[in-house]
Amino acid sequence: MPELPDLQVISGNLNKRFKGKSIKEFQIHNPKKINAEIKEYKEAIESKTIESIGREGKEIIIKLSDSNYFTLHLMLKGQLKLSENIPNGELFSLDSKVKDQIKHKIVKIIFDDDQSLALTDFMGQAKATLNPDIPDVPDAMSEKFTADYLYQIAQKSKKANIKKVLKNQDIVRGIGNAYVDEILWEARIAPQSIASKIPEDKFVLIIEKSKMVLENAINEIRKAEPELVSGELRHFLKIHTSKKKESPTGHAILFVKMNSKKTYYTNEQELFE
Repeated sequence: MPELPDLQVISGNLNKRFKGKSIKEFQIHNPKKINAEIKEYKEAIESKTIESIGREGKEIIIKLSDSNYFTLHLMLKGQLKLSENIPNGELFSLDSKVKDQIKHKIVKIIFDDDQSLALTDFMGQAKATLNPDIPDVPDAMSEKFTADYLYQIAQKSKKANIKKVLKNQDIVRGIGNAYVDEILWEARIAPQSIASKIPEDKFVLIIEKSKMVLENAINEIRKAEPELVSGELRHFLKIHTSKKKESPTGHAILFVKMNSKKTYYTNEQELFE
């Protein structure tokens, strides 16, 4: 699943490519993954110009020239596919350079110049949502995501572990399984720690390491794939990986299943319980 750093790079690249372009057609291929009637989507989106493409939590948000907007959520295995017309008149995929035979489409946006952007998902989980309410929950990269905010939440979380708290999109938007592991390793706090038992001063460290880990990841992704428009990159992760046996500090990387997800950590991390 693409997480915040991937989506930050992807949305920026889509914005560079499509900002200012007019949408000729909005095709809906899986009506089960939309939140309004097809007619409402077409009236709200077609013949409109893209004002900007950005990121909200784990979603890509596309703002239009009027007050309308829509989001694309890739869920677990969703992908974005680009295509464009080339001189011989045949439609080719920018990635594969073969005729466009995009499968498993959820929606497809066709622009006036006949370039297109398709949201696909072989699992059928990805979705396009018209004018959703934006949650009043801080994004992990926002100034509202503070140590005091997280500490107060943790005090109310009863016996929930800190990993569960940081992954909860109703608490902070954008952080997923892999990056929680990276953040907690950098903060040297065990993921199994009961959130309410962690000392208040440690939350300053968690916030500091959250911003650092996410910013570093964005930079690594941009360096490795500057034109990225789909997928996820993980090669630079220090802890959340099955390919490495030791942390950068020489400690064995351990893993356990927590909330049905693999969690990677080391014995360097302090446990609070």
